[in-house]
Amino acid sequence: MEQKTKKEVSALAAHQERDPEQKAPTEYSIEVKHRINRNLGHLARVKKMIDSGDDFSRVMIQLAAVRAALSSTANELMRGEMDQALLEAHETDNTERLDNAFSSMRKYFSK
Repeated sequence: MEQKTKKEVSALAAHQERDPEQKAPTEYSIEVKHRINRNLGHLARVKKMIDSGDDFSRVMIQLAAVRAALSSTANELMRGEMDQALLEAHETDNTERLDNAFSSMRKYFSK
C-alpha cells in the first residue's frame, strides 16, 4: 500500500476543510508521476543530442521513443481515471466524473 507524503496529507486535510461542493484535487498514481519524470529526462537527453549536433536518424529514433513513452503515460493516466470514475459512479450513482473522463478522452483522441 502506498504511503502519502506530508504534502499529500496536507493537501487532503486542506480539502476536507473546504466547502463540500468544491471539487477534490485529482490524486495521480506514483506510477504516473514516475513515468512523467522519466519522459522529462528522456526528452532532456534528446535536447542534448540536438544541442551537440548528433546524427539526425539517432535523434528521430529517440523522439519516436519519447512519443511512445508519452502515449503509454497517457494510457496509464486514462486507465487510472476511468477506474476511479467507474468506482465513484457505482458507489454514489453520480456519473459526473465519468462523463468528464469520457469528454476528456474524446478531446485527447480527436487531436
